[in-house]
Formats: sequence, C-alpha cells, structure tokens
Amino acid sequence: DPENIQLMDSVVVDARVVNDVKVSEDAEWAIITREGASNRRNGIVVLDLADPAHPTILSELTDSLTAGIHNVWIMGDIVYAVNNGTSALNIIDISDLANPQHAGRFEIRPGETDKVLHDVWAEDGYAYLSYWDDGLVIADVGAGTHGGTPTDPAFVSSINYPAGNTHVAWRNRDYVFLGDEIGTSDGMRGYIHVIDVSDIEN
Repeated sequence: DPENIQLMDSVVVDARVVNDVKVSEDAEWAIITREGASNRRNGIVVLDLADPAHPTILSELTDSLTAGIHNVWIMGDIVYAVNNGTSALNIIDISDLANPQHAGRFEIRPGETDKVLHDVWAEDGYAYLSYWDDGLVIADVGAGTHGGTPTDPAFVSSINYPAGNTHVAWRNRDYVFLGDEIGTSDGMRGYIHVIDVSDIEN
C-alpha cells in the first residue's frame, strides 16, 4: 500500500555507514556494503531474500576489503566492489552465495595512490567507473570488443573535465550521464555532464 508504507524489519551490522544496497536480478539475494566497522572488518554482506520482508545475513567477505566498500554493482554472479582503501575495483564471484570469493581486480594507473574510485555501474559488457579527478573510465567486462571478461576487465577509454569530480555514471543508449561534485568554500555543487559514447573509444 504505497500510501501506508510500513517498516517490516531491519538488518543490523557492525558499520558506521551502510553506503549501498544492490539486489540480484532474480531478487533472491542482495549485497550491502560496510564502512567504518568497529573492528575494521568492512567489506560486503550477502543477504538472503527468501523472505523479502525479513532478510537474513547469509555470508560476508572482508578479506582485502577492510578499508570499506563504498559502492557495488551486480552483474550475474559477479559483484563489482569499489574498494575505499586501494581505489581499485575488486571483482567478487558470488556463484556460491555462502562463500564469496575474490575473482579479479581492475584499476587505472596501478601502483599510484593519487586516485579515487567512487562508483561503478555495468551493462551490456561494459563497466562505467567514476574515477573522481580522472573522470569516467570505461572497461570491457565481457562486451568482447577489447578482450575483457567479467573477471579480467580491459581498458576501453576515458574522459575527464577541467573542474569537478566524477561522482556517478549512468548510461542510456548512446549517452552516459555523469553526476559531478565540485567542492567550494560554501559547500558542494556540481553539474550533470552528458557524454556521447556512440564511438566508445572516442
């Protein structure tokens, strides 16, 4: 009843922030992300949605994710996780829901620390990474155009802009819409940048 919304249940985890929630396409499970856990065991938590009104914790993955996970995206049995500590994309195999496993990793400028990965979104074999000062980074995660696979992505292209930071990206047809953040003395402001990706390499 949309005019009488009711809280049915809550899932409580050790975290300062649960920053993201994503639900699988079949709506049988979900991922929540953790930041700021008291024991620094952050990472992801897998929820069983067999009873959607009363989710239960099924499993978690914290190894190599202790700095916190800001955002995730689900693509089939693969979870792409934005690692706060490394600014890399951790790739997690969730085919065994009770036992998630690391399956790969992708990042720009490996070894360099002056980068921030803020968000990931994927569709039709491409991942769209919001890499803050570095702008939008597109990776082949199974499209087949640049040799990438879901667990071994390949760089396709990138674009940034002179002022502001890429916060989030969302594709619709031949365009990617980028949410921008610009820090000012009186707070945050920003723009929506519209990127033409009809020629995805340019």
